[in-house]
Amino acid sequence: MKDLGTKIRRGLLKAGKFPRSSIHRASEFLIRWLRCAERKDYAFLLASSRGYGESRRVSLDLVALDPTSVTENVLSMVHSSVAISGTISPLDAYADMLGFGPDAVKATFQSPFARRNRLGLIIDGLDTSFQNRSKTIFERMVDHCVAVVDATPSNTGIFTSSYSIGKSLIEAGLGKRLRRKMFVEKPGMKGVENDKLIKTITTQDLTRKVEIMRMYFQR
Repeated sequence: MKDLGTKIRRGLLKAGKFPRSSIHRASEFLIRWLRCAERKDYAFLLASSRGYGESRRVSLDLVALDPTSVTENVLSMVHSSVAISGTISPLDAYADMLGFGPDAVKATFQSPFARRNRLGLIIDGLDTSFQNRSKTIFERMVDHCVAVVDATPSNTGIFTSSYSIGKSLIEAGLGKRLRRKMFVEKPGMKGVENDKLIKTITTQDLTRKVEIMRMYFQR
């Protein structure tokens, strides 16, 4: 199974395409599952969740209960490591969780952005959890996105937690309702393609009042 997946990936590379193979990914997952079968720091789950409509999604999940099972091997091969988090606190717990040890140097820094340039808004009633995703929810998200874009005189960036959420926003009519040109980062884009996309955005002739919508879907 893995050999077949590897063959498919090599064929895609030769064709100049992104080497994506579901067969290869499935084989890698099953191999990891077998390797971790006797370990106590992994959880083996059979998960069931509801998708759109009445459909149900069933999956096998392998969850590492201890992050050091992943970070320990990496840290043992480097002289020093810099780890950055914008949310995790306290720092002692963060360092222990990643296995940095008692000698780790810890520091906290203030945001580099002036307070007058930061406005945090939280909207009630929007939920992107898998079981609550629906056409109505995404249409409401589009309403809010469009309202913000229309109220912003300069360029706008929309960041989502996954490509699937970004795709759902577009399917809910985001691109059609915007009165700006929209640039979209897509799954599988190479670094060169991303650089070209950014260059295209930054070289737009704003003297002609070209409206630009920048959308990046986080992996």
